[in-house]
Amino acid sequence: MLDKLLSGLDFIIQYLGLILYFLISALYNIILSLYNIFTQDNKINVNHNLNDFVSNISVPDGLSLLFLGMLFIFCVFFRLSKRKKIFFIKIKKKVGSSGLSVKGTTIKRSNALKYKRITGKAMRKNHFNVTANNFEYMIGYLFYRSGFKSIVTQQSNDFGLDVVATHKNKKYGIQCKLYNSYVGVEAIQQAVTGTVAYGLDVPIVICSSNYTKAAQDLAEASGTVTINHEMIVKWYKNPNYIFKLLKDN
Repeated sequence: MLDKLLSGLDFIIQYLGLILYFLISALYNIILSLYNIFTQDNKINVNHNLNDFVSNISVPDGLSLLFLGMLFIFCVFFRLSKRKKIFFIKIKKKVGSSGLSVKGTTIKRSNALKYKRITGKAMRKNHFNVTANNFEYMIGYLFYRSGFKSIVTQQSNDFGLDVVATHKNKKYGIQCKLYNSYVGVEAIQQAVTGTVAYGLDVPIVICSSNYTKAAQDLAEASGTVTINHEMIVKWYKNPNYIFKLLKDN
């Protein structure tokens, strides 16, 4: 049974190698034909070129086909992995060294312009005219703009965190609160719980207003960084201001 399985696997890999070999050979033939056309003013004769290609091609030995087959599999696997998928199964982003996997939207070059517009609109006249969901994306974008790797977590089952940011191997769990009133101890507790659950380093709470005295006391005792409305405005004007906030805390 094992011999048949190995034999079948060997056949599949060699077959994939043969496909890759033909693709490389065909590409080489096309490039060579185009080179002859532009350098010798030859006209394209498709039938003649195809006949020459078929008659001149030779199948390599089994070992070479095995190598090409493995190369073919590696290229496909690598390409799918780069798209955050392997065989059409989405990979969960493991941010912390331990704890739960972070699932959400990564702020990156391809979508940064969208979140830049959201942030710019929200920051007009320093008033956060934005929905609670877009406030999270705004904070995620501000971290991205400051050089962090930033992920806005999914809306449900986020375990108390709205954004996860990473910079120089330091991982931050962020709770975002779009409040008009003072933020209490619950936000600090959520940030601390989420940071522990995801295996991160530092909890942060960012709000559009300010904090109660009890919340500030709990933040200081738990090592939680608190960022209020005034600090967000300064951060928006100066991307490096976040590093002062994190260092001071």
